Amino acid sequence: ETTTAIHCAASTYLFERFQALGLLCPRPEGAFYLFPDFEPHREALATRGITTGATLAAALLSDAGVATLPGEDFGMAPESLTLRIASVDYDGAEVLHGFGKGTAAEDLFPRLKAGADAIEAFLGACSA
Repeated sequence: ETTTAIHCAASTYLFERFQALGLLCPRPEGAFYLFPDFEPHREALATRGITTGATLAAALLSDAGVATLPGEDFGMAPESLTLRIASVDYDGAEVLHGFGKGTAAEDLFPRLKAGADAIEAFLGACSA
């Protein structure tokens, strides 16, 4: 029960961060990954030559240090700007220690926060 609640909290944290970035993202329902669509940022991304999920995944890895998988690996069209992003990059023992004690999500999941912050900075740089 606690581990399920932790996984839900991690996925919800990323979902809310992606929503705040203007990404289109289905609400997670039990998986260990999210599937955000960067379509709202297509124009800004295109100015950097990013027009496919594969080029987006490569740019996020090289420029932001965030590892993702392109949506085309999961049946999406190559030109789709969807990515698969894992929500389980955290230290389970640390989370178990702080979970349910009022600890903020960004403190429970610092690596998820760092990844979301890096995506935010990447998108900001693309829009500048």
